[in-house]
Order: sequence, then C-alpha cells, then structure tokens
Amino acid sequence: MEQYENFFTRVKKLKEMGGLEEALQILLLMQEKIPEERNRIELEILEVKYQQQLYKEALIEALAYLQEDDGRIWQWVEKKYRKPFLEDYYNIKKINESRLKDYKYFYGSMDNSDIEIIWYDENGCLIFKKGNQLQIYSEEFSLDTDELIIIMNPLNLKKLLTYKKRTEYSGNLPKFKKPVYVYFHQDVFNALVQCTNLEELMYGERVVFLIGEDNLKNFFSDLDVIMPAGLKGDHPDEIRTIIEQIIEQKEYRYKQNMQRLLAYYSQASNEIKERIVSGKPKIMFLTSYFTTVLQYHTRDCKRAADEMGLQTKLIIETDPIFQVCNAKIVQCMNDFRPDIIFCIDHFRFEREIYPKEIVWISWLQDILPKIMSCDTPKKLGNRDFVLNHFITWSEFKQIGYPSELLIDAPIPANDKIYKKYTLNEQEYEKFACDLCFVCHGSDVDKHIVDFVKSNKMDAKMTDMLFMIYKGYQSYVYESGSIFYNKQLFVEFVEGSFIQQFKVQVKPEAIEHIANDMYLWFNQRVYRQALVDWILDAGFTNIKLWGNGWLDSEKYRAYAMGPAENGETLSKIYQASKIVIGNNIMTTSAARAWETMLSGGFYLSNYIPEEDDVTDIRKIIEVDKDVVMFYGKDDLIEKIRYYLEHEQERKIMIERGRKAALEKMTFEKLMKRTLSEIAKRLKENDNG
Repeated sequence: MEQYENFFTRVKKLKEMGGLEEALQILLLMQEKIPEERNRIELEILEVKYQQQLYKEALIEALAYLQEDDGRIWQWVEKKYRKPFLEDYYNIKKINESRLKDYKYFYGSMDNSDIEIIWYDENGCLIFKKGNQLQIYSEEFSLDTDELIIIMNPLNLKKLLTYKKRTEYSGNLPKFKKPVYVYFHQDVFNALVQCTNLEELMYGERVVFLIGEDNLKNFFSDLDVIMPAGLKGDHPDEIRTIIEQIIEQKEYRYKQNMQRLLAYYSQASNEIKERIVSGKPKIMFLTSYFTTVLQYHTRDCKRAADEMGLQTKLIIETDPIFQVCNAKIVQCMNDFRPDIIFCIDHFRFEREIYPKEIVWISWLQDILPKIMSCDTPKKLGNRDFVLNHFITWSEFKQIGYPSELLIDAPIPANDKIYKKYTLNEQEYEKFACDLCFVCHGSDVDKHIVDFVKSNKMDAKMTDMLFMIYKGYQSYVYESGSIFYNKQLFVEFVEGSFIQQFKVQVKPEAIEHIANDMYLWFNQRVYRQALVDWILDAGFTNIKLWGNGWLDSEKYRAYAMGPAENGETLSKIYQASKIVIGNNIMTTSAARAWETMLSGGFYLSNYIPEEDDVTDIRKIIEVDKDVVMFYGKDDLIEKIRYYLEHEQERKIMIERGRKAALEKMTFEKLMKRTLSEIAKRLKENDNG
C-alpha cells in the first residue's frame, strides 16, 4: 500500500495545481497497473472528471462501477448528485402537485414512493433509484410529426413544447383544442415531477397526462375521446397493443349498436308518428360545444321542450378536446330511442347513421354552402323537416326546398333570460344612456388592407380597390343610405373600374370583390356611419358595447367594451332609452327580440322587403309594435322625437314586449313546430 502512496500524493498535488488532465492520465495508468486499489483509484478518477465539469460522464462511469462497488462509489454519487439538490427536488414536486391537483387533464396519481433522483437533464436523460433498482431512461425519438399521437415517457420538455406549439389547432372551430397525449409509466412520472416544473405544459389546457396503463385504458375507452394516429417514445409496443384492443372493442360495440338501432326503428315508424301526433314525442337535440349561438339556441329549444313535459336528451361535446363521434350518437339513440332529432344547420344525410323512420328537424340559421346548395333539397326524405329562418330571402327561395318540408322559423329570444330586471344603483349608472349600440366596432380601413393582403393584390390593384371601397363609404355618408343587395355592389364595382380607371376586370374578380363588400365591408361602413351621424347631430349620451370601439380615439369616450350575453345584456337594453338596430341583412335580428323582451325600445333599421333575409314586418307590425328608420335624416328625426316623447316611447316598449312574448319565444317556436309536423304527418297518411 505504502509503495503506491507517492502516486496518490502526486495526483493530489496535480489536482491542487489544476493539472487535472495529467492527474487523470496517471490515474488511468494506475487503474491498469494496480487492480487491488481499484475502488480508490476509480473514486479519484471520478473526482477528477467531476472537477473537469464532466458531470454526466463522471456519473455514467460511476454507475458502471457500482456492480463491484464496496459502498464508497455510491456514497460519492449521493454526495455529488443527490444530496445537494434534495431541497430543489422537494420544492419542484410541491409545485407540480399543487398544479396537477387542479389540472383537468391529469389522469393518474403521484405517490410517495422511495424514488431517489440521481440525474435529469433537458436533453431527455433521467436516472433514478427505486429501492435497490437503478433505472436509466434516455429519450432518443423525434417529434417531427403534426399528427395526433401518444408520446410515451417524454423527458425532453423543450422538444415536447415545440410539438405542442406546432400542433395548435387553427381551423374554424373557435373553442376546439387539439389534444396532446403524453403517457408515463408510474415510476418515470414520479421521478420526473421531482426534476422539472411541468406548468408550461399545462398552459392552454391541451396536454393530457395519462399515468399508468389503467388510466390510459379508461381514458381512451370514452367514446368522445379522439383516438391517436400513432405512438412515439419508450417501448411503444406494449401501449400499441392496448390501443388496438380498445379500437377493436369500440368498432365491435358500434356494429352491435347499429344492428340494434336499425332493428328497432324498422318496426317503429307508426309508433313514432303516433307519439308526435299525440304531442308526446321524445326529442334528441344535437349541437356542438364549438359553437356559441347555436349551442345557446339548442339549449333554449330543449328547455322549452322540457317545460312542455316532453322527454329530451342533449348530445354535445363535454370538453374542448373531445368530439362527438358516430359511435356515441348511435349508443345514445339506442339508449334514448328518440322520435325526433333536432339539429341546427345540419341535415340527416351528413352522417349515414340515422334511421329514415326518425323525424329529422334541421333549423337553418347560417348561410353555409350546404344550406345554399341546390343539391341539398334532393337529398331530403319525407321525414326531413326544415325550419327556415330565411323566411323572406329571395335567394334562399330559389334553392328549391320542398314547401311541404319547410316551416317558417325566425330566430326568437329566450324570455327566461331576456326579461325585466330590477337594476341597482350601480347597474343603472353603468348601463343607462340615451342611445345604445350593441355591435363590434368598425375599422373600415383595416378591412380593406386585410382584403388586399389576403388576395395578394399588386400595388396598382391595391390603390384602385382603396379608392373603390372608400368611394362607397363616401356614398353612404353623403346619401345617408346603403346598398342592400350584392347586385348593386357588382354594378358599383364594375362601373368604378371602367369609369374611374378605364380597366376591364374579369367577371369572377368583380363577383369576389362585390361579395366581400356586400357581406363584410358594408356592415362595417354602416355601423360606423350610424354612430358618426348621431355624434354629428349632437347626441353624446351614447354607449357603444362590443369589441373594437376602444381602439379608435374618436369613439373611445363612448366605448364600454364587450357586453356579456344574458342577464347583463338584458339590463343594458332595459336601461337604455333607445337601442339602435344595425343588422344590414335582416330586420328580424336577435337583438330586436332580446331588446323587446327586456323592456327596451328598439329602433330598427330599414331593409327593403325584397332584400330582407328575415323581414320583421312579416312577424309584427311596424309603427304599432316596432319603429323603423329609413335613412340618416329619418334616424335623427326619430331619435329626437322618441327622446322627447317619453310616454310614446313607453307605450311602444309595452307593445313590442307583448308582441315578442306572443310570437317570438322558444316555447312558441317549439309548440308551433311540433304542431305543424304532427299536422303534416297526418296529412301525408291521409293523402
């Protein structure tokens, strides 16, 4: 032993002098020549590499020595790699426990196991000890896909966050969130939560943490869960087998349910008709979490049916990361066995799962391609009924929906929400005004910029379009009126190119520009013009509710920010002396009925009958139940008159509310719809 001490002394001096590389070479030579001092030499080698800041290399080497360790190397590992960071591990775990406890997509647990962290780095290397077992995990897979996959034991959180950001949903469903599935073995997860803060993964609530096989099975067995396209990560085969089995089980159950469904409905046609005719149908309502207005309208129709004493069921996604699938709908139809399915903006033929014997109600509310397609009426059966919001729109009438399937159904308002409230002093002070606008603010110039950018116009075309769009805005301000149909815009755009710029533009380009001006630009110009006309006339007790108004210095003094739908909005209507209508396509706007039911005075803007999508004049009487203005001068005159004649305004408020309660509530809609369907089913049989 003594004969080797001079070598150890030499190594010690070299270490003190900073000669680490030379010390290491001596130790490596000693390791080869003096095997009986192996453990001591190995410890010295590890110490030198540690001083060289080769921390991971030293650790891996130490772990390789453990099989023949006399205890000293493990003590060194604990001293260097574990004990200095115990407080950090404890604090990180506490943070993760606190956040995961309330995180909605955490399926698992964090137990108090005897896991001891040895090493973790952001490149995806995790080393820990459980009991006497040492476990080493190293992430070596890539995440270069945009597909929805299960990621197994992800340890490189930077890589995972990049995948999360890259796969953010950018489609047309405003509330949908594309999930990110991460699966952990229990021990790996228990180790990871001590090493790194998982909060950033939880931002946006998209990452689904699945801990252990049982939680994975339970989660993916839910019919609303979107199944993954594949797997990546540590030992994927064991999980792939589980997922394949779940898919097989779901497919088997779906086929079995379809067979049961068709067997029942093939014998139920007459029973369905009898229940509808007797006024006791069972109604299934289909809607989507990823809408706002349609979801509320479906809710209101269901509530009205419930109050009529009918059996109802609602099918809707329960969460932003879920989607209702055919299997879920089929299972619910088997369980509930509806006589009627009620769905807004969708038809039976869109999914081949609905038996023809069921009565299907499509309530058309939006101008969607399939609704405006001439092929759609050809796909309807004799039990497909179409509730039509577009009761006076000539373009809709030309599509060819069979009259025997059409039922007039302008969108009403919920009288359980929009009603008279008692306002406290703070509410009255906040909401009260002479003139109220509920609509988003208008940035006319920004719309033009966005349009030319999205269509990649060159500089010359951009200049011409700015002049055409701004020319229309000037016309509105000077004339006090707007264009009410697309054909007028087609003629205006075409004439402007020819007369102002001596340019002949292709008809499809004219059509595209005119369509944008009619559907989107026109309403921005009109809303801004209405406010400007009123301000120019000297009215200042104005409140503008909606996004966008705060962005303009001109309107900032009157801007109130967005108005919360429901009770708050109803109180706003009620506290305002006059609510100004501003919908350029329909006079029967939701705001009209909401205002009237709330006990507010609604001043409707004019639209010619032939251009009115849903004409309020076909529902209630103008100048008896509602007041309409016919342009700039008439608007200012009627504002002055009704502000000065409070009693007449109050009389009109009561008339409007009475008319809305009699004709435009969801209860009236549901009763009228079911009565009309029962009548037509009877007539079909008699015929």
